[in-house]
Amino acid sequence: MAANHKLTMVLQGRRVTSVDGGPATAVVHFDDGATMTVQLGAGGLPAVPAFGRVRAVRQQGTTLDLDYDTGGTLALVTAEATSSVLLRAANGSLEYAD
Repeated sequence: MAANHKLTMVLQGRRVTSVDGGPATAVVHFDDGATMTVQLGAGGLPAVPAFGRVRAVRQQGTTLDLDYDTGGTLALVTAEATSSVLLRAANGSLEYAD
């Protein structure tokens, strides 16, 4: 799976503190107050592994993986290959959109 360098640069070092949402949307919360909203595809919100600090982000097609420095991975299936991820800083400003 290919690295998503742009999203890795924005998320690397941030700690995932919680993940919530429903069948169509996941909201990933980070320790600095930022939130990443992901439009989900079939299957909805997956079982979430123990939280950790983001080391890298990989993406191929509708698969989006956040790799933790502890070795775990948060694997999400997006609704579309693009236009499914939105990251906002704690103050609400847009940091990333795809």
